[in-house]
Amino acid sequence: MTLCAKEALEGRLPGNFLPYIATSTFDPSVDFTQSQVPYRRVDFVQIASNWGDLVDGSLAAPLNLDAQGATFNNVEVWTGSGCDDYSNTSGLGPVGVNSFTDSRWTDSYVQTCDRTNVHLYCMQQ
Repeated sequence: MTLCAKEALEGRLPGNFLPYIATSTFDPSVDFTQSQVPYRRVDFVQIASNWGDLVDGSLAAPLNLDAQGATFNNVEVWTGSGCDDYSNTSGLGPVGVNSFTDSRWTDSYVQTCDRTNVHLYCMQQ
C-alpha cells in the first residue's frame, strides 16, 4: 500500500490518492487526472478551481491539513525529481513548503536527501 493510500484510509477518505511528486517514471503533469472540477482540502476549502488553476503558480488556500483534518504549517514537502527517485539518501531534491500559496508550495528550495521528516502532498484521482 502506498503512503498516500495509507493516509487516505486512516483519514477515511474515499478514492484513489497519489503523491504530487515528479520522478523519472511519474509526473503529475502527465500522469494525474487533470480535473475540471475544484480541488479541495479535506475541510472542503477550495484550493484551486480546476487543474489549470492548481498548476498556475498560486493556490486559493494553503495545503496545510493532513488526511484527518489536523493543521500543520511550514512543513517541507518533496515535489520534484531528485534523490535518485527518493531511493537514495545522498544528493539533493526539490521541496515545497505547505503553508505557501504562491509557487513556493511546490518549489521553495532544494533539500538534502537524507531528511526523514519531509512530507508528500497526496491528491485524490
